[in-house]
Amino acid sequence: METITYAPGYERVARYHDFERTPHGVRFHAESDAGTPVEVALDFVLPEVVRLCMSPENLGPARHHLLVREEWEPVPFLLSEAPDRLHLATRFLHLDVARDLWCIHLLDTSGDLVCREASECTPDRVVTDLGFLRDPESGQVTVHETFGLAPDEDLYGLGEQFARVNRVGQRFELWATDAYGISHRATYKNVPFLWSTRGYGLFVYTTSRVTFDLATVSTLAHGFTHEGPELDVFLIYGPEPAAILRRYCDLIGYAPVPPRWSFGLWMSRCGYQNRAEVEQVAEGLRAHDIPCDVVHIDPWWMGEPDNWCGLQWDEERFPDPAGMIEYLRQRGLRLCLWENPYVAESAPLFEEGRRRGYFVKNEDGEPYMIRAWARVVPPLAVVDFTNPEAVAWWQSFHRPLLKQGVAVFKTDFGEAAPEDGVYHSGMSGREVHNLYPLLYNCAVFEVTEEMTGRGLVWGRSGWAGSQRYPTCWGGDPFSDFPYMANQLRAALSIGLSGIPFYSHDIGGFLGQPDPELYVRWAQFGLFSSHSRCHGTTPREPWEFGEEAEAIFRRYAKLRYRLLPYIYSTAVQAAQTGLPVMRALVLKYSHDPNVRHLDSEYLFGDSFLVAPVLERGARDAGLIGPEQVVDVRGVTVAPQVYVAVGIRGDTFHNAAIEEAKFIAAIHPDPDAPIFQVADLCLEADPAEVLPALLEMLEE
Repeated sequence: METITYAPGYERVARYHDFERTPHGVRFHAESDAGTPVEVALDFVLPEVVRLCMSPENLGPARHHLLVREEWEPVPFLLSEAPDRLHLATRFLHLDVARDLWCIHLLDTSGDLVCREASECTPDRVVTDLGFLRDPESGQVTVHETFGLAPDEDLYGLGEQFARVNRVGQRFELWATDAYGISHRATYKNVPFLWSTRGYGLFVYTTSRVTFDLATVSTLAHGFTHEGPELDVFLIYGPEPAAILRRYCDLIGYAPVPPRWSFGLWMSRCGYQNRAEVEQVAEGLRAHDIPCDVVHIDPWWMGEPDNWCGLQWDEERFPDPAGMIEYLRQRGLRLCLWENPYVAESAPLFEEGRRRGYFVKNEDGEPYMIRAWARVVPPLAVVDFTNPEAVAWWQSFHRPLLKQGVAVFKTDFGEAAPEDGVYHSGMSGREVHNLYPLLYNCAVFEVTEEMTGRGLVWGRSGWAGSQRYPTCWGGDPFSDFPYMANQLRAALSIGLSGIPFYSHDIGGFLGQPDPELYVRWAQFGLFSSHSRCHGTTPREPWEFGEEAEAIFRRYAKLRYRLLPYIYSTAVQAAQTGLPVMRALVLKYSHDPNVRHLDSEYLFGDSFLVAPVLERGARDAGLIGPEQVVDVRGVTVAPQVYVAVGIRGDTFHNAAIEEAKFIAAIHPDPDAPIFQVADLCLEADPAEVLPALLEMLEE
C-alpha cells in the first residue's frame, strides 16, 4: 500500500460547519475540499488521551475490540468557541480546532504546542493531512493523517522492527509476515503505536495494513495511511516517554507477570527428534552444571510433517510421554511443546475440523490451503480463530497435554492468515490478517492459564495488545554478528511499543555459530527478559568447547542469582508498561546523544548493558557528555554512552543516576560486563549483593 502523498482523487477535510457537544467530546459536521460531507469526532477517553475519528460516511461503532474496554467514563472538559476555531481543554491537555481551513493543534496546559496536523505543497507532491481516498470502482475508502515533525523531534515504536530504533527517515508497512530472517523491513510483530520525543504518542486503532511514512516524503512531516472505512486514532499526551507507554497500556492492556520459572534458562534445538535426545540433553545440563528450567521440543514430538499440527504425541519417537515429563520434572525441568495454527490434510485433526467448519474457507467453502513454510511440509489448513467454536475445539487438544504435565507451548507462526480467505466472523481477510496472531496466542494462553493457573506462550507473531499474552521471541536470525545487532534493535523497538517481555535465539537460529559468537550472544541473551538457546544445530553450551562452556555457565549462574531482581523488574513492567530491556531514550529522552543509540540498553533500573556486537571487538570505551574514559587504554567499538549524570574523572567513579557503577566489556570473553548497585531485590540484599559483586569481581 502506498501512502497518499499525491493522488488526484484525494479529499482533504477542509472545514467544519457546525458541531455538537457529546458526553465525551465534540462531533463535527464537516466537508472535504471536494464538498463531500465528513463526520469528525474528538472524544476524551482519559484526561491525557483524545480519540480522533473521521469518516466520509456516518461514524459507526468500532469494528475491532482490541481495547481493554469500549466504554469510558466521561472526562470533564471545557469547551469554548470563537468565530474561527473551537477550543477544548482537560486538566492535562488542550485542543485547538481551526474552522476553515481545518487543522488540529494539541497543546499542553501552558499553551505550548505538542503536535499539530500538517500539510505541505511542493511543485510535484502534496503531503496531505486528515482526509481520504475512495476507489471509484470498488468504493473502498483509504484514510490518511499527517502530523508536523519538529526539527529536534524523533520517533519510536511500531513494534518489532529490525531497523534503527529512531524511526525518523524510515517507512514501514505494518503487515504480519514470516520474515525469513531479521534483516528486512518485514517483521512478525507489528504494533501501530508511535511516540515522539515532543511528548505525544499515536495509536492507530485498526487491524488493517498500515503504512507509516516518517519524514520520507517530507522532512517536515510524518503520517500514516490505512484502509477505512474510517480513521480511528488515539492521541496520547505524556509528556515523558514512560507516561506515554503507561497511557497506551491503559488503552490496550498491560502484560501479566509470567511465571517465575519462565525467567530461567530455556534449552532447545530445531530439533530434538526423540525421547532419548531430550533425556540426553537433560542429563548434560546437570552433568555440566548448567542451570536450566525449561526444555523445548520442536514439531517432531508429533512425528513427521504430515502429522503437523495434530497436537498428538508420536509415541514411537517419544514413548511414554508422561514418564518423560516426570523424568524431566525430577531434574527440575519443565517441558515446552511446539505448535502452529495450521493443520496438514493428513493430520489427525483435519477431517474433524473440515467437517465442523473450523478452518478458514476459500470462496468455494472448502478449507483454504496454504504453503506456510518449508517445502517438506504439505499444504495446510488455517484454524479460524474468529470462530468461538473453533477456538474451543483447538483448546480442547491442549488440555490433555497440560494435564499430562506440559508447562507451556511455543506458538510458532501465525503470520499467514489469507487475505482473501472467508472467516466465520464476517470480517474481511484484510482485517483479520494482522489480528490473527493476537487471537491465536490468546487462545493458547487462556487454556494454559485455565489448566496451570498462570498463562504463558512462547509466541512469534503479534499485533497491538500482544503484551497481554506473554511472552514472545524474535524469529529466525542467521548466526552472525550483524544479525545479533538487529536482534537487539528489535528487542528495544518492541519494548518501546508496549511489549515488555522478549527473547531471541542465543547463537542465532540459522547456521552454526562459532564459540566467539555463541559466547557474545549468550552474554546478551542472558541479560534479556527471557533466555533461550535455540537453532538449527546444537546450542547446548558444551558443544562449543570448554572455554565457551565455562563462560556460558558463569553468566547463566549470574542470571540465576539475579532472578529476584529480574522478577521484580517483571512486576514493575506489568504495572507500568515499561519493558525489561529499555532503550536509553526511554529514560533520557531529553539527552539528544541517546536518541540514536540501539547498541546498549538498561536492563531494568539498575544495569547498563552493552553487548559486544562485532567480531573481534575488545574493549568498550565509556563516553560521557564531556569526556572519554578508556578501559585499559584502548577504545574500540562498541562504545558505551553514559547519559547525563556522569561524575568523576575515572571509570569506576562513573554513574548514571540509579546505576551507580558501570563496567564495560573487557578483552577476555569471560571478564565481567556489568557492575551494579541499588538493586531492587526481593531477597535480602545483605545476602545476595555480596555474592553477586564477588562473582563480578572474579
